[in-house]
Amino acid sequence: MNDDRAVLIVSRALLEGEEGWMLHPCLDPWREALARRRRAWFRSGPGTPLSWYALLHGISDIGIVAASFPDLPADMRQYWIASPYHAQLGRDSVRLLADGELPFSARDAEWLCELLNPLLNEEGMRLMAHGAAMMLGCRRPLQAEPVDFGCIAGGMLPDRHPRGTDGGRLMRLLSEIQMQLHRHPAVHRRERGEPDIHGLWLWSPGMPVCRDVSGIPVATRNPALQSLADGRDAHVTISEVERLPELLPVGGRLPRHVLLGGDGMAVLLSRSLWPHRGGWQPKKPASESMLGETLRALL
Repeated sequence: MNDDRAVLIVSRALLEGEEGWMLHPCLDPWREALARRRRAWFRSGPGTPLSWYALLHGISDIGIVAASFPDLPADMRQYWIASPYHAQLGRDSVRLLADGELPFSARDAEWLCELLNPLLNEEGMRLMAHGAAMMLGCRRPLQAEPVDFGCIAGGMLPDRHPRGTDGGRLMRLLSEIQMQLHRHPAVHRRERGEPDIHGLWLWSPGMPVCRDVSGIPVATRNPALQSLADGRDAHVTISEVERLPELLPVGGRLPRHVLLGGDGMAVLLSRSLWPHRGGWQPKKPASESMLGETLRALL
């Protein structure tokens, strides 16, 4: 992690407040070290670990997931990433547990496939798992544009239909999945004292193009990304902010380059002989495509 090529990418690390951007409290052990670094700002989506891995390869989120599935059914015409969530009911809204706070395993993914596929098969769909990574295949494509999971993980569950002629159908399907999970909670998760899985969020629809994505080893504790990426001899670490202490000793030395992601903005921090002074205010942010090019150049 400490060589010149090492890159650390942390999702949900920047929070936007009334006075601008700030660091997530989970970064407190490294706050002073991060504040001294040279900064380059970029526009960016909220970015799950899967999304950052896809950006490194320059392909779509669904493309990065599908590339690791050994055999895709020939009769499917569209695929979606399927992300599990735990919901917390408020007075007038539903908040999702942050992705980095939700334990999930290959066993959980297998259980979801066994439980939900009888329901999904009636809709011409199939839920598939590769380790803890999951995709939904559709024989008839759905015309809907839900927000990416990174937009809602740790935030509010949308209460409106997504855009597209099949937006209503997609939301009804997600509601049916919620009801099935409510009626049949995972006994093995409750025995382990883990939060229930209350639903699946379907996002990043598309028909992926076959591509070899084995060239960038990644160290991570994200269950889905662990199932897709080889962590041996990794120069890249990708983590949710909540799981960062599992990968980096608290207060430990940071790698040469650190990318902190937020909702709409990201900052690349690099070591510098001259300590930075000032707050976390974006200055002339470059495009997300430029961010991808910059990260790939570092590797």
